[in-house]
Amino acid sequence: MSQFDQLKLYSDRLLNISDEIRRFLENGNYDEAITKSELKDKVFSEYYLIRNYINLSDKELAEVQAWEQRYAESEKHNIEYLQNTMKDVAGELKAVREHDKIFAKYQSEINQDSHIIDVKDSDDEV
Repeated sequence: MSQFDQLKLYSDRLLNISDEIRRFLENGNYDEAITKSELKDKVFSEYYLIRNYINLSDKELAEVQAWEQRYAESEKHNIEYLQNTMKDVAGELKAVREHDKIFAKYQSEINQDSHIIDVKDSDDEV
């Protein structure tokens, strides 16, 4: 197997891992996405070492550049998805905080206004 073939294997593996990460993110499985990201980092390091070590022909270089463009787009999509998710979570957190403030205010008003009421039976009947 040539070094270029090894490079192609690593590039395919990186694309597959990036796609898996996207699926995990879309399903809300962030722990698995983090685990796959750690694997992706290791595979990318190996890819980078091979990429910088070998001499590529013009045709091979064009193929590698096209792959790197697809990989960059996949990673960009994952980053954008995470950014949008962070915005959604921040909005939900803000709503929860506002609810908690209102609830705390309501609770303090109840505690301040609450009195024991002595209700006696009245002889007056209506």
